[in-house]
Amino acid sequence: MSAGTSRLVTLLRVTLLLVFLLVVWGGVVRLSGSGLAIPDWPLAHGKLIPKPQHNVLIEYIHRALAGLVGIATVTVAIAVFRTPAARARLVPLTIAALITLGLQIFMGARVVLEELPVDRVVAHLVIAFVFFAILLRMALVARDAADEAGVSPAAAAGEGGAVDPGKRRGIALWAKIAAGLVLLQVALGGWVSSSGAALACPDFPTCQGMWLPP
Repeated sequence: MSAGTSRLVTLLRVTLLLVFLLVVWGGVVRLSGSGLAIPDWPLAHGKLIPKPQHNVLIEYIHRALAGLVGIATVTVAIAVFRTPAARARLVPLTIAALITLGLQIFMGARVVLEELPVDRVVAHLVIAFVFFAILLRMALVARDAADEAGVSPAAAAGEGGAVDPGKRRGIALWAKIAAGLVLLQVALGGWVSSSGAALACPDFPTCQGMWLPP
């Protein structure tokens, strides 16, 4: 593994960790009711660093993490273009990641300035997961590119030999279906949370004692 590809894989892993922390902290912002603790954007109460109040700090940490994600993503993009071994495979994904990041920043600003409309909140959450998926795909491709030079085809296939192409396609199809269902569940979860419907069904597995409530 060359120094360039090794550094790129590390950068992608760090960026993935930051995005994961950002998504989790977004849930903290939502559950603590801190979404409008800083009503302006990109400043915080007209300042770069606001007064240290509880809800303000929760929202400010969210914005700080978002800033780190942006810096890390740009750093990854620069590393991709400076790494010949990975450039050909990763440039389209890198461009997709940068476009998705820009859309996420725009949507995040809209969420704050429009005071948390449900559709904007759900879109903001879904885009975050799409962004994470793009970065994860980049990390896997970069890892494969880094390992290819030093691994023989037989070793790459594993001790049991190559996977049957038909089985591989079947696994890929079910993985895509599962990923789509997870993304749908994420969107529904964001919709439930942001619309205040979390306790509309106080029992489980039925809802208000019925399988099909009114």
